Amino acid sequence: MAAVPDRCGNFEHGYRTFMEQIFGDNILFADDDKAHMFRDALGHLFTPDAVYSCEEDIKRIVQYHVATLDANLPLCVYTFFKEVVTEICLSLFLGLDFHKSLEETKNVLTLTTAHWHGITSVPLQFKVPGTSHASTYSHALEAKEKLLKIIQAQRHSTSQRFLKQFEEVASYDQDMFVNNHLLLFSSALVPKAIASLLTSFAIELGTADHISLQSELKLKPDLKSSIFQEVLRLYPPFLGGRRIARKDVVVDGYRIPQGHAVVYITYTAHRDAQVFQEPETFHPERWLGSRSDCDKHLFNFGLGPRKCLGQELVWKIVDVVVSELMAVYQWRLVDGQDTTHKYLPVSRPRNSVVVTLHKLQF
Repeated sequence: MAAVPDRCGNFEHGYRTFMEQIFGDNILFADDDKAHMFRDALGHLFTPDAVYSCEEDIKRIVQYHVATLDANLPLCVYTFFKEVVTEICLSLFLGLDFHKSLEETKNVLTLTTAHWHGITSVPLQFKVPGTSHASTYSHALEAKEKLLKIIQAQRHSTSQRFLKQFEEVASYDQDMFVNNHLLLFSSALVPKAIASLLTSFAIELGTADHISLQSELKLKPDLKSSIFQEVLRLYPPFLGGRRIARKDVVVDGYRIPQGHAVVYITYTAHRDAQVFQEPETFHPERWLGSRSDCDKHLFNFGLGPRKCLGQELVWKIVDVVVSELMAVYQWRLVDGQDTTHKYLPVSRPRNSVVVTLHKLQF
């Protein structure tokens, strides 16, 4: 199965109706013309050079978390990775220092959690008069407004490089543009997605069959990209997506009426036996020497003008987390656990999967 490009503009993104009230106007939910404009404005923030300038901040945070691990205790991998990436994102995008501003950090974490719950709740806004009771969606909208006020304040009080670069972005409505995108980038969405990827990586390389890959990676750094391509193939952080037909259109012989949704399932496409030999088998060697073909077969970061703008940053975070963890520890998956996944809102183990840590001797 390969991607079908929509060169004629037959489909719209289809998320704006559900998400705009929660996130505001931003690149993820904008219509095509505005999305192109937003992409042009934001592009310089996520170039390889721009991402490289963030590397020391990312390393500092990851090294702190790795140093605080206790090899005598089992480690819940998803929780650990989510905490690490959350701190990275809130540091880069809001300029928060988790160790100097504890109360402010706790407040922001509480708000981002409440805001996230609005995405996974029924979009019904109501409050019970005379009480504090309200729908989850109402609480999410309140959290959004509080987060926007914090974002506005942080923009003018921090020296964080990324935020300063953001101020240089030209836009038709500077404050709304910057604030809404910082709300998106600092939301719980990004840490959950990256933690999903890292968790699947840790589980696969923690099994008895694949634990040797941890040592092999140090000798063959080029193998890392192939392993992560295979992890993304088997365990895409997002199950799939959808598009809405702007007009009656025929795709691969199927007629899609105007206004109807087309749902695509990334998970199923990545396990298509017509494309991948032994599709249910973890086999990273399948990607060696075929990097140029990856985009045709893996749909995690999207394609074309909607392709993930922050892909360079995602890979930088992933690379630093894995490198710093593997420099100190080897991990092994505890036997007998249920490692089945749930897929909404992101793919992750249904239960708290834990590993044991073995500190490397030098």
